[in-house]
Amino acid sequence: MCWRTGRRGRRRSRSSTFEPLSPGSDVLLYDLALKVDDKEWEPLCVDNAGEPTQAILLADVWDASTGERLIATGDGLTFACRDAALAKCVEWGYKPWDPDLRELHQACTRLVRADYCGDGVSHTAPGTMVHVLDQVGVQTVDPERQFVVEAEWGPDGAVCLNGANMRLGAQQIGCSIPACGGDFASGGLIQSGKIVVGP
Repeated sequence: MCWRTGRRGRRRSRSSTFEPLSPGSDVLLYDLALKVDDKEWEPLCVDNAGEPTQAILLADVWDASTGERLIATGDGLTFACRDAALAKCVEWGYKPWDPDLRELHQACTRLVRADYCGDGVSHTAPGTMVHVLDQVGVQTVDPERQFVVEAEWGPDGAVCLNGANMRLGAQQIGCSIPACGGDFASGGLIQSGKIVVGP
């Protein structure tokens, strides 16, 4: 959810509570409500089941159609709703305010949505499980899950893709991406795996 100044209609928001993601965490979760003009207060964020959920405040702004992180101009910020890509990636440990993790966060948002071409088009469905791995140790191999490599990811989408391992099966996509070789041989920041065996 992106906020910029100068939009139509009177919009007000309020936060009733906030709490850390976990004890001592620098990630804060906000319960936010939104009121547009004279309508009733409604939760700013709802999950895939339509239930109210919390948001994480981010200083950056993203293009809603392409998923691209935009250059900050000082008049916008983002309330990233939990259960959606921007917040999931923060919860997974990729904090965009950490300079060492900024590009990993953007790559993660492409991974979460299976945005292979980096054009904002998703190729997954809610609830689809994936294995996530990186070279910096934020996410490591889960020994309880067997997986096959789906893709490696950069900020602009997949840098390599194994079409037979796409999470929803082989699909047509709007770009050409080379097959993956050895782990991180294509220069990706994060690797996604299609889970084949798990608990």
